[in-house]
Amino acid sequence: MSKKEEKRLKIIEVTADLCIRNGYQGTSVDELTSKTGFSKATIYRYFNSKECLISETLRHYANKYSDSLKELINNPELSLEQKVDELFERLRQLVVNDQFYGCYFQLAYSEFCNKDEDIASTCTQYKQGRIDLITEMLVKHHVDDAHLKAVKAELIYSGLIASLPITKNTALIDIAKEMYLREIF
Repeated sequence: MSKKEEKRLKIIEVTADLCIRNGYQGTSVDELTSKTGFSKATIYRYFNSKECLISETLRHYANKYSDSLKELINNPELSLEQKVDELFERLRQLVVNDQFYGCYFQLAYSEFCNKDEDIASTCTQYKQGRIDLITEMLVKHHVDDAHLKAVKAELIYSGLIASLPITKNTALIDIAKEMYLREIF
């Protein structure tokens, strides 16, 4: 990775961390400069505006999370139930290690749905992409009504994601996983 790519990635990672903790609109470029050690000029050299930075940050994490989910889905050694177990176990580890603050996409959408079409669209595309990937997984495992079941399962998962930052109750993960499995089988 080039120095330029490293700087860009650091800006994106720090932006994500600050925004999930403070909200997107509650995060300032001044705070970002303080945490990254980069000047405003450097940040704006990579990103034309704060909204552009947020949009690029969301796209980066959408790709990262989607790639991780694709890897899990395409693992031929795991059964469908094992794939679902792994999906929920990854989330559990984030919560247990105090590294989970909520869904970047739900938060961004709630803050920008009426203010920035690009950000809102990125969030919508990510959520639809998850449904498509879960549908693909269910089809690969010969589950009937795969799309409808994927939509229902992702509603369960999204509800869990929305609840965990508030409750920090890992027992919800087991409850949601049980509901998810019931929905897809």
